[in-house]
Amino acid sequence: MKDGQKTAGATLILTVLIVLLLLAVILATTGQLALSARRSSADQNATLQAQYVAESGVARAQARLNLISKLLDTSGTVTTADGQVVKTGLQIPDGTASTQIGTMVQSLCGVAALPAPSATPLPCPDMSTVGGVLNTLTSKTASRLDLFTTYIKPDAFPALGYPLDATLPSPVQSFWTEVFSNAASNGLTWSGAAGDGTYTTNVGLKLQSVQRSATDKYVLVLAVPRVAASGTVSSASRKLAVSSPTTYRLEIGRGSFAQYALFTNHHFLDAASETACQNDPVNCDRITFISKTSFSGPVHTNEVFNFEENPVFSGSVSSAGCVPNFTTSVDITGTEMCSGITPGAYSKHTFTSAAAIGSSTTEIIPSICGGGGGCSKPDFKNGVNWNANYVPLPTNSNDQQAAAHAGGLYLGGGVSDLGLAVSTPSTAPTPPSGYPKAQLISYTKGGATTQLATTPDHRVFVLVGGAWKAAVQVAATGEWVDAASAAGAAALAANTNPLAPTAYSSFNGVIYADAPRNADGSVATDANGQPVTGIQRLHGPARTPASDTTSTPANTPPAVADFAQLDVVSNGTVHVGSDLTYETPPCTGTAQTPNCTAPAVTNMLGIYSAEGDVALDSPVNYGAAGMPVNAKIQAVLMASKGRVTVDGYDQGAADDSMGNVYLLGGVIENYYGAFGKTDGRGYGRDFVYDVRTSEGIMPPSFPTVKTWTSVIRRGIANTDGSYDTATIKLDGSQIQWKANEN
Repeated sequence: MKDGQKTAGATLILTVLIVLLLLAVILATTGQLALSARRSSADQNATLQAQYVAESGVARAQARLNLISKLLDTSGTVTTADGQVVKTGLQIPDGTASTQIGTMVQSLCGVAALPAPSATPLPCPDMSTVGGVLNTLTSKTASRLDLFTTYIKPDAFPALGYPLDATLPSPVQSFWTEVFSNAASNGLTWSGAAGDGTYTTNVGLKLQSVQRSATDKYVLVLAVPRVAASGTVSSASRKLAVSSPTTYRLEIGRGSFAQYALFTNHHFLDAASETACQNDPVNCDRITFISKTSFSGPVHTNEVFNFEENPVFSGSVSSAGCVPNFTTSVDITGTEMCSGITPGAYSKHTFTSAAAIGSSTTEIIPSICGGGGGCSKPDFKNGVNWNANYVPLPTNSNDQQAAAHAGGLYLGGGVSDLGLAVSTPSTAPTPPSGYPKAQLISYTKGGATTQLATTPDHRVFVLVGGAWKAAVQVAATGEWVDAASAAGAAALAANTNPLAPTAYSSFNGVIYADAPRNADGSVATDANGQPVTGIQRLHGPARTPASDTTSTPANTPPAVADFAQLDVVSNGTVHVGSDLTYETPPCTGTAQTPNCTAPAVTNMLGIYSAEGDVALDSPVNYGAAGMPVNAKIQAVLMASKGRVTVDGYDQGAADDSMGNVYLLGGVIENYYGAFGKTDGRGYGRDFVYDVRTSEGIMPPSFPTVKTWTSVIRRGIANTDGSYDTATIKLDGSQIQWKANEN
């Protein structure tokens, strides 16, 4: 019995020990699991925090792209803590030559030369393979960044919250060097703290291509290389990579005056009218827009408009508000501005301030009330700006003269006759052999007439003895001669132009008639003190029959071939004595119904007088050498010191018998030239805006405004061919992985 009790006791003790052991194992396992869970939770928390820190690095990279976007865009300003307003973007001084900007763009891209204006971009080699690696500053690589280091001001960096490292010898240059460094480093690389962790990240830009899309416009296509950011918290690390499939366009340029439907420097008929209104603003003659006024494109004056009734403006309207007989000065930034301004507008000779009228970027129909009761209600369908910048007109035609000498046509001493026509197999003369069509240019100088033909591939031929001969431009005279002649052989031997080494050379479309000059080089003047004529008669083919009172494609052979782009220029007055029409016009309607159905056509004509007038000759004064009834002019007309006017606008019967001047294009002038009188003498106006000029299409070497701008746009075109402004962004997919993973 006692032995049984002993055995039972031992069994119980053993059982208790086993249970205790099991409990210990369970407790140990549970503790280990809890500790592991706590460790796993801590690791997960650290990994999550590392993820957040890495995302902070991506955000910092985007902030750098925001900074770069603002540094490159002239549309904005920033105010510093001490109240100073700092301009951003490329601050290129007014009047900077396009060749200077082109040289900098060419150097940045790393190519030997930029072609003439073209729709085709020029690819840029990788920056690590041309001119030295850019992330190592040397005298060889520094000049490649001149576009940015010269024109982006150092004070823009701290104003935008990015103080430059003053310890560096060239901090601005160092910044742009890192932005455009080679693919291995992907641009700017830096570290920082975020929360309890640290991050490293990078961001840069790659220049893919450059394009000279117009005489004074350059497009740089930029891409954003992959951004890789890493975040570390304790022992946990995460990496993020973000790509950006979108490309961006840095557009650098200055707008062409061809973009305007109407531009006036002085909004008066002449200096006498302007002085009269300066002395007596109420009892004077002003240019007045009434209900019959209709403009479909941009309208600008450097002075002030006068309205009556209900004129309609489909394009943007702007006024700088300069006072009559204003003078100009240049501020500390190099910007030209008028001496005094009174922003606003007149109605019936009563002035209303801009503040009372109101400006808008969308449609506005304000009531502008004048004296004697009644208010005018102009309809500004695309907005109006009464505080626009003063836009100076060019003071000479030096650029056009240089272009005429370098592949155009230079005519020293002016010409008595300049004719434009299209040559086809059914015309006389027919085109040069091998070409179905040619642009004819004939001119009479010193009693001798020369006939030239240019072809779609820009070759030039001269008519000799009834046969077309390959021509070459003589540098000394600017004219074209038979390449097989003695003068032609000498010209070929002296030709050093790498873009045009052949007999045909490459015609650029600029025709310059240099009016007679005084001994000091200034343009000679007539007995009335006006600049003498540079082109006595510019004309196209005559109507058939000439008695037709309406111009149609059937009775008016075209003056400008569908492939041709021409700019007829003179420093003196240019007289127009016929219809001038396109073979393929972009618009075929009138001011009320423009019918612009072919915006992609390329034929274009500009007529520019730098110091005289563009005079449309009335047949009342000029007979058969003048324009016909209901004349049709398809061109952009510009007179930077004179006016675009009808010579004889106040002559003839007061019966509206001359009809209208049907203009497809635009008018840019110093003073507002008259076309007719309200009593029916002269011509009326029916103007259709050439919408192509709003997209930067313009006659070759047509004058541009002084002010350069730079803007960032998305690289993908809209359906209408335009590009939206944008900030450079990391808009691609995001990939994440652990720091020890590939």
